[in-house]
Amino acid sequence: MSSLLGCKEMPNGKLRPETIKDSSSGLRNKLIGKWGGLGESKPVFEIRKDSICYFQQSTKYPYKIVNHDFVIFFPDHEGILRNIRVDHDTIFFYDDYGLKRGYR
Repeated sequence: MSSLLGCKEMPNGKLRPETIKDSSSGLRNKLIGKWGGLGESKPVFEIRKDSICYFQQSTKYPYKIVNHDFVIFFPDHEGILRNIRVDHDTIFFYDDYGLKRGYR
């Protein structure tokens, strides 16, 4: 007798990015581009089709959009930008510190 088992969680309890289904391709298309903060002289990060790139670190990380939450898969944890939305050239989201904005 043999059986196969699958798991969506990594040993440390984190979800595997490849097992999470993206829920909004329309939102993804609106997010693609370079974003910075108010008063920034250049963009802080760029959202691409399959990753987010932080210019200061010159590093990119995979992400998924799950029910309007933008989940970033850092090597040691997940970052979540909650209830993310785009209104023209402004991005709005909530993080652990409250409402945030970014600009193209």
